[in-house]
Amino acid sequence: MEKNIIMIRPPLLNKASEDAKVSFQDCPHALNLGILKSFNQKGIGTQIETDKDHYFIHLSFQEYFAARYVMHPLRKPSSEQAIEFIKYQKYNQRYTLVFTFMSGLLVNDDLEFSSNIFWDSIMSEPIDLVGIRHIQFVIVCLEAMSIKSSAPCYDELLVRITEYIQYSFYHENKIIRKHLSQSLERAPLLTCTSKIIHMLSNLVRNDDLKIKSEVLLFIPELKVSNPRTELIQSIIDVMQDTNTDVRIKACLALGSMDEKAAISEVNQYLTGCTR
Repeated sequence: MEKNIIMIRPPLLNKASEDAKVSFQDCPHALNLGILKSFNQKGIGTQIETDKDHYFIHLSFQEYFAARYVMHPLRKPSSEQAIEFIKYQKYNQRYTLVFTFMSGLLVNDDLEFSSNIFWDSIMSEPIDLVGIRHIQFVIVCLEAMSIKSSAPCYDELLVRITEYIQYSFYHENKIIRKHLSQSLERAPLLTCTSKIIHMLSNLVRNDDLKIKSEVLLFIPELKVSNPRTELIQSIIDVMQDTNTDVRIKACLALGSMDEKAAISEVNQYLTGCTR
């Protein structure tokens, strides 16, 4: 059994039944829906399911219901305990999936008041001093929201991410850049937003040869499957650079993208070259 799996004891199971106003006697199959599994250390002991310990058959179920449990107090004025949990556990990798579910659920339920409390707690102290853990956490949560621009702090958070990406290039911090590429690779919706694409396009056209080269190496790591025309065009532009190394990296960056998305722009470029 996974070490993060939490055992659900009979008293907790009965309390959940009372809160949900569901009687296990009236609904005997409620515990056999494929979400929970009974665990009886005594082997052939009691045959009464509610007298047995239970656990979620998959960690994702556990994290999902934990997210809903933490969300519930955010709907009320007295939500201090939930706020403290968010503030001091947001960098705890054990709860990453819980917060991921929370950010998505809050947006989908249009709970603006609760969503504001959630993001205020994330953006308040304590904050990761180096910044990379905080940015990675924000990327995960934004991606879970399906990039809905109506969410609080949306524009501000996108600006922070773009600024952090630029910082990694201008200060030649390859460690931060590697962590960013790993996070953005798992966030395809976020990576294809206009702000990030515009920022990458500007970096590709940067006059600094080193920055331009590093960005062209960075783009394939993101595995952009639905690139915008702006980014494709910026890469095509530098394919005419006087530096051979830059031209090679531009070709590799373009080749890393979805060929259907880039084919029309490449055809136009090749047509222009043959005239």
